[in-house]
Amino acid sequence: MLKRASFTVWLLFTVCLISPALGAEKSPNAAVLLLDYLAQDYSGAVQNGKIINQAEFDEQVEFAGKVRILVQELGNRELTNLTSAKIEELSSLINQKKSATKVSALALEIKSDIIGLTKIKTAPLRWPEISRGQMLFNNYCVSCHGPQGRGDGVASKGLEPPPTNFHDGQRMEQVAPFQAFNTIRLGLDGTAMTSFGHLPEEDVWALAFYVVSLRHRESIDLAQEDIHELREKILSELSLEDLSSKNDKELSQSLAPLQANTETVLAAARLFSSAENGSAFLSVASRNLRDAYVAYAKNDKDAARHKALIAYLEGVEPVEPRLRAADSELVFKIEEKMAAVRGSIETSKPTPEVKARVDEAQALLLQARDKVRKHKPSAWVTLVAAAGIILREGFESVLIVITLLGVIRASKNRKAEAWVHAGWVAAVSIGVVAWFFSGWLLAMSGAQRELLEGLTALLAVVILLYMGFWLHSRTEITRWRAFVDGQVASALQAGNLFGLASISFIGVFREAFETVLFLRTLWLQSELVSKTALLAGVVGASALLVILAYAMVRYSAKIPIRKLFTLSSALMVILAVMLMGQGLSALQEMGMIPVTVVSGFLRIEILGIHPTVETLAGQLAVILISAILWFLGRQPSIEKQAYSS
Repeated sequence: MLKRASFTVWLLFTVCLISPALGAEKSPNAAVLLLDYLAQDYSGAVQNGKIINQAEFDEQVEFAGKVRILVQELGNRELTNLTSAKIEELSSLINQKKSATKVSALALEIKSDIIGLTKIKTAPLRWPEISRGQMLFNNYCVSCHGPQGRGDGVASKGLEPPPTNFHDGQRMEQVAPFQAFNTIRLGLDGTAMTSFGHLPEEDVWALAFYVVSLRHRESIDLAQEDIHELREKILSELSLEDLSSKNDKELSQSLAPLQANTETVLAAARLFSSAENGSAFLSVASRNLRDAYVAYAKNDKDAARHKALIAYLEGVEPVEPRLRAADSELVFKIEEKMAAVRGSIETSKPTPEVKARVDEAQALLLQARDKVRKHKPSAWVTLVAAAGIILREGFESVLIVITLLGVIRASKNRKAEAWVHAGWVAAVSIGVVAWFFSGWLLAMSGAQRELLEGLTALLAVVILLYMGFWLHSRTEITRWRAFVDGQVASALQAGNLFGLASISFIGVFREAFETVLFLRTLWLQSELVSKTALLAGVVGASALLVILAYAMVRYSAKIPIRKLFTLSSALMVILAVMLMGQGLSALQEMGMIPVTVVSGFLRIEILGIHPTVETLAGQLAVILISAILWFLGRQPSIEKQAYSS
């Protein structure tokens, strides 16, 4: 069983890491990219029914033909039936040199059909980091596009067509980040623009958002307080998908109700970065909560459930580390109230009651926005926050590893001890790697992170219960002697040694993952002094954990075997109860498990106790199973009878 469980650990870990890359079928993005260019560039080839640029016109004819082929290759019969006649009409309009207005409108209509039927992603999973995009631009794009993005790089001479000038307002106001994403990822035939498909998807999005923002970079002072307020208003009206799929011309029309200067509004929207202003994310949460209530009032329960879920995952979770540093108690209140919103929708409460729950959550989000906007992490606060997360997450890991080491040392098997060390070292190493590849980590959606945390926690529960039962069944001295005399060799064969490493790995990996995510977010939001304090907090807390672990190992060596096994099995049950609560809570936050709030019940985060029926029921089930296993472990065993005889 232990060998099978260990295989499951590594399989789960691998699937969670590579899942964003799965399902890479033939992409409709290429057809969408060509349609964007047809809609945008046809006017440069034909005017008043006459060709003004033969090369450009030939390219338009070629692109229309390629769109037909690309759509057919997708193998989507419904899409082919819907668009085939339109694509033929588009080719006819181009060949007849019809007006740019007609060609553009039809190209965009076909594009909309493709996006709608293929469910193409028109936005990144999370807000891109503009600073990351700038770094990528300097690495890959400066030689052609120039250091300022004006199309005047050293390699631009003689290129036809010339590299895009990203400050050309007439052209760039028609380019959405989604179009830039497709161009960067796929390249464009007939130009010097090659494909950058080797870059991770989140990097391509960061680069796309950056180049679209270039012409706005000198328009506003991002430090102004009124810009923060304007940005919050923008994000309370528009989603990330809106900002990704709309060009500046469309965006300015959508934001007209704000009655602000058009250029200022566009700059505030285009220059938003996930690392700059956490309060803007809370505006995203507020907008989705509002939309959830509107959908519920229209009897669209599925849409209401989805919006309420996104409100937390994409609005609150991205700023949770910063908000915890400002007011940790407020974080717990927000989580409870937003869970209450989801619970009231799930259980089909009357509309006024759902409205009341939404209003309560909105009031807390308003408080949180004020806290985040005013809170500037000091060096001391950053040090305490960093040390706190290391101690909080590290302590659970230390308990699991020390318990395993104590049992193994009682059996005097040094080989098994090395495997346990290999497990936790591997988990910590992955955490270190994740720090340096934080773009991938931060680009994971809230749902992906919650799924990874939830499933690893629940798998750990199963393994801990099994180990706890195994230890408890050997607390009697006769059973232990029988085990040492006759079974130590078989129990610690290669498969089981790998299982021990897996237990050690999974116990540490889940905590390392959450720790790196929290610390990396603090790092991005900190200035130099605070970053030094963060490092000091990490080093100091880590040293304290090492001292604590050493003391526990020394103490466990002096405990009699029976007492050691009893304490270890009890500790594993306690950890299983904690992880069950944390795992079910994570799955609730991503909408996989219903939420039924128990009003007035205590919430104890460190013990994994959450005031919902589902998490409490899960923890009670663990306690019940543990009691049954304890009873079974006390029954006379074959080993005991054999040893006695």
